[in-house]
Amino acid sequence: MTVTLLGITYNNLGCYYKKRNKPNVALKYLEQALNIEMETEPDNINVAGTHLNLCAILSQVRKHGRALHHAKEALKLLLAGQGEDQPSTNLATT
Repeated sequence: MTVTLLGITYNNLGCYYKKRNKPNVALKYLEQALNIEMETEPDNINVAGTHLNLCAILSQVRKHGRALHHAKEALKLLLAGQGEDQPSTNLATT
């Protein structure tokens, strides 16, 4: 549980630094969040959200190839999550 919360915290810090217009700092936190989320039993919705946050930052810093990769990964996870017991509002908002 503690590791999961750490991943969520890093994701939130990434979003914070994105808003503060510090994309390189945001990128570091989001990459750490993704690493943590992949080490634990991943929740498709949370991991997809992290991929989408990474996509936005990478696009902002003109690394569009990497951004596209994360967008595709998010889409795969979201499509896979449709059959799971995920609340439909979480899936739709992500």
